[in-house]
Amino acid sequence: MKAARIALFLVVAVFAVTVEMFPQATARTNEWRGLQLGVSSPTDAIDSLGNPSGDKLNQKFRPMIDDDVFEDGYKDFRVLSYKNIRGFKSVSLYFRDDLLYVIRLKPRDLKAFSLERAYDSEFEFVPDRFSKILIPGDYGRGRSRRPSSYPMFYFLLNETDEAFAIAAIDNNSVSEVFGGRRKSRGRVPGKVKTLDLISTELVSDDGADILK
Repeated sequence: MKAARIALFLVVAVFAVTVEMFPQATARTNEWRGLQLGVSSPTDAIDSLGNPSGDKLNQKFRPMIDDDVFEDGYKDFRVLSYKNIRGFKSVSLYFRDDLLYVIRLKPRDLKAFSLERAYDSEFEFVPDRFSKILIPGDYGRGRSRRPSSYPMFYFLLNETDEAFAIAAIDNNSVSEVFGGRRKSRGRVPGKVKTLDLISTELVSDDGADILK
């Protein structure tokens, strides 16, 4: 009975943290706290979140995953940084031509499996480059729905017409440090270290214009 009460408390606690970080009934990957990719301006961000702790020009954004979809990096951003938002270590907003293109969130304590619940959408598993090199038999194929086991560090990816959501997951544990790999046990393991919400307008030009 005591174990059941503890389990119920943990479920409620995770749900409460998720609701606080993503206050809508269902979060959307193209917006956060009322700020929308491709629409919101720096003024909108300051009106919504207050004065930032940092405001820098001519900054570069580099996507976390090594993927043909993205360029190596994107330049000339104005970045507003926040350190005082509850539930987050930091929040960085990337603007170009006064429009928001990237939202980078660093949660304090967010379980990886909470992402699909918050966004009501599936995320793909993407191994980091070191896992693909060191364990090619398990992770060499790149993206997949669910692997049989998870490396110490990996990514989750969700793609829509409006945005990419890329989450860096820390799956570190004693077993992995000594050579083991954590089984999934029916849900995505680990904690979200960084979550990027990226406008699809930053996607590399794939040459499709010649077919039109």
